[in-house]
Amino acid sequence: MTTSLRDYLWKNRWRFTAVEFARRIDTNPTYLSKISTGAIIPSMALAKKIQQETNNEVIWHELMEFCHTVQEAKNDASK
Repeated sequence: MTTSLRDYLWKNRWRFTAVEFARRIDTNPTYLSKISTGAIIPSMALAKKIQQETNNEVIWHELMEFCHTVQEAKNDASK
């Protein structure tokens, strides 16, 4: 992944909070947190909004692939 969402938020923590970023992309801060850890797979529209808001530092399809991989690992571990 070019830059993970989690890394992007950490790198820019002095410029804005995750809550402010969530407001800019019109989503709930808790939902954003779950996306950044891969606990939830975002919609394609939201992933593209994140890419746009991060000036292409977080690539939408890489973000979705990361979340999907985390979900698969979680499912495999629960078997």
